[in-house]
Amino acid sequence: MTQYPSLTKDRAFWGITLTQFLGAFNDNVFKMLLFLICADYVGNLNDADSTRGDYFDPYQTLASLLFAFAFVMFSGFAGFLSDRFSKKKIVIACKVAEIVVMCLGFLIFLTGSIGTNSFLVLLFGVLFLMGTQSAFFGPSKFGILPEMFSDTDLPIVNGVILGTTFLAIIFGTAIAGFLKEALGDQIWGISLLCIVLAFIGTGTAFLLRRTPCAQPDLKFHGANWFGEPAIWKRVVSDKLLLKVLLVYATFWFVGGVVALTITLVGRIQLELSETVTSFLNAGMGLGIGTGSVVAAAISKKDVRFGLVKIGSAGMFVGLGLAALFAVLDFDSGVRVWLFGIALAIGGFFGGWVAVPLQVFIQSHPPSELKGRIIAVMNLMTWIGILAASVYYFSILAVTGFQMDPSWILLTLAFLMLCIAFVPIKSMEHLKEERTQA
Repeated sequence: MTQYPSLTKDRAFWGITLTQFLGAFNDNVFKMLLFLICADYVGNLNDADSTRGDYFDPYQTLASLLFAFAFVMFSGFAGFLSDRFSKKKIVIACKVAEIVVMCLGFLIFLTGSIGTNSFLVLLFGVLFLMGTQSAFFGPSKFGILPEMFSDTDLPIVNGVILGTTFLAIIFGTAIAGFLKEALGDQIWGISLLCIVLAFIGTGTAFLLRRTPCAQPDLKFHGANWFGEPAIWKRVVSDKLLLKVLLVYATFWFVGGVVALTITLVGRIQLELSETVTSFLNAGMGLGIGTGSVVAAAISKKDVRFGLVKIGSAGMFVGLGLAALFAVLDFDSGVRVWLFGIALAIGGFFGGWVAVPLQVFIQSHPPSELKGRIIAVMNLMTWIGILAASVYYFSILAVTGFQMDPSWILLTLAFLMLCIAFVPIKSMEHLKEERTQA
């Protein structure tokens, strides 16, 4: 049996944690910055045409669609690469690609004319490239964890990585709004910061342990672009794995809708500053990060599906309260605080949903299939986020872009309540069945 160093002394653990943290920070700075720019375009568009509802928002929807579409398009091929080649090499290559993408963003912010359609189109292009880079990064990032760490350490590793990832979301979303307000037309400075962090993240990727190729003779065929039929057959035949993947995709569908809704609620419905709107998004991330660490501590060294049920019920409460607080007519300052606290509560229990599901998906498949099954997870997750953009825009459209967007959160709350009643066997019960067999 392979002997691993303790996590606190393991450079590979710190390497993957820092690499993921810095990458997630850059992603969320850029996405939040683009969402805030989209909100400016929404305000200008609706002011220019009073026949539209106050919440007509095609820009955020398109941005989210483009980012998710990149994952849907490339996750299958990325899963093949993660099993065909060393995952460490792919992680490093993806980090180098991140440097290139951030440099392109810097050039657009430096030379583009803010407020023009061409400026927004170019930013959308960079966002698509950023999504593509992240799509190739995902299977190797998740797949390398069970190759570098013992099964007993995986819940802790996942909890720490999820927790620090959402810390990156907190800082990334918060700093995007603050710097956008502070820098005004000089927002190219934000991209410069992202370039520096991309270089640092590339350096930390070299700390990862070298891992062997899972299947060095694996061949790719065009028909497998969205995943090999044999892998899909394996997933469908494994009822527990399929159920976990569907719940996980639903969780990220909810997260995708919430991210879009918060920006519109903050900037248009509540008429908050860009900084405060960013902090609301950050509050949700803070909740998920904290919840992920707590879920990992409760799980100890096992997968506890019971946390998924509790977490889903907690998200129902948090999102339901957020929808209510956003529309109540009382002191605006108190309302914003209550809205943010409710989002943080929903996020906290979201961490309880995510950790057990993610650990199971990483540890359950055999090593030679891990990368491609994780690619299926990525594909299903981003189909969920793609659907989130369509759902978000459709709900607004059905109401003529007049309904307060915060009520969208209430529909998501009831969806999570349904998830709480999905039966998932405990790992202890599964072990008993295997022993008897």
